[in-house]
Amino acid sequence: MKKKVFLSVAIVVLAVMLVSVFVACTPSQEKVDEKFKEEGYVGIATSLGEYKGSVYTKLTETITVFWFENSEDAKEAYDELKSDDSKKNLCKRGKAIAFGTEGAIDLFKKII
Repeated sequence: MKKKVFLSVAIVVLAVMLVSVFVACTPSQEKVDEKFKEEGYVGIATSLGEYKGSVYTKLTETITVFWFENSEDAKEAYDELKSDDSKKNLCKRGKAIAFGTEGAIDLFKKII
């Protein structure tokens, strides 16, 4: 009986851990804005129709980030934009898509 209880508890704990790992948590636009500014970037808010975004620049590094309502919309936009030429300059994290220079994309990946 104790083995069954232990096994049940272990399965529940494992399931909770997996769910927390696979849930896409994208920081808010304000938190990303704060992180880029801490790194010396200047940010400008922008929008493209209903989508909010920001453009960050620092000397030769530039990145544009757009936030979507959900990760499915972000994936759909990402799939439309990606190509072999743009893969290193295009990144999707959770509900956000970013396009920019390699250094700025690397920072975006660290933030999100």
